[in-house]
Amino acid sequence: MSKSLQQYSPWSVSKASLAAQCSKAFDFRYVKKEKGLPSGTESKIGTAAHRVQELVIQGIEVRTAIAQALAEDSSLVFSEIEAVRAFESAYVNFKNKLDAFKRVHPIKEIHTELKLAIDINFKPCDYESPECLMRGNIDVLIITESNQAIVIDHKTGKRKPIIKHKVQLDTYLLFALAHFPEVLGLQAAIHSLAYNNELDWATTRSAEYVTSVLQPWLLQYLTQQATGVETIQAKITPLCGWCNYRNNCAEWLAHAETKQKH
Repeated sequence: MSKSLQQYSPWSVSKASLAAQCSKAFDFRYVKKEKGLPSGTESKIGTAAHRVQELVIQGIEVRTAIAQALAEDSSLVFSEIEAVRAFESAYVNFKNKLDAFKRVHPIKEIHTELKLAIDINFKPCDYESPECLMRGNIDVLIITESNQAIVIDHKTGKRKPIIKHKVQLDTYLLFALAHFPEVLGLQAAIHSLAYNNELDWATTRSAEYVTSVLQPWLLQYLTQQATGVETIQAKITPLCGWCNYRNNCAEWLAHAETKQKH
């Protein structure tokens, strides 16, 4: 493990993404650990909707699950509460799809909101272990009786092409294989609650592919991101308007002031 890769461990998909997006925002959040702006509306809605979907998959009636999830987050305002409620049919439809899948493909085990971590050797480790290279939270992980792994990530925002989620989904396949080494094949999907409850599927991968191709890819990818944040530099882009650290950033504040004058 390179010095910078080790220095910034443990990694996550969002952490690596922020490193690629802006090294200064990365420095604010993960090095200086400065307090940024609170999570936006979309993030809050997504978190609550994930919780509802988790409860529904566990067998709780949908309206009871919605009430429980909303009760767990007192920070939600009326419009956010209504947005979470608006996904009611999507929660039910996904559960129905899952039940239909079970009838065709017997399930050995199913996990929701599963926290997984791997070390530098792609072996499973504790989520809080000092040896952890990367960690993440898988929304749904299914292991079938035929030893196939299905990884599903819920999304409540704008639907994007599946290729846009490649880093996240490939990383989750690595997590799944490390913690369930008996699986023979793996496939990941994005579940879009806001877009007719669609499931967008990535390519099915063999366990051998995950080991021989995705393991070296992840090390190369993380090393690149770690090297990139060795030099702290603000990167002004349209994404800055959504950055939780924009009020901490002198470059963004100067840019915003200049833009306002014009």
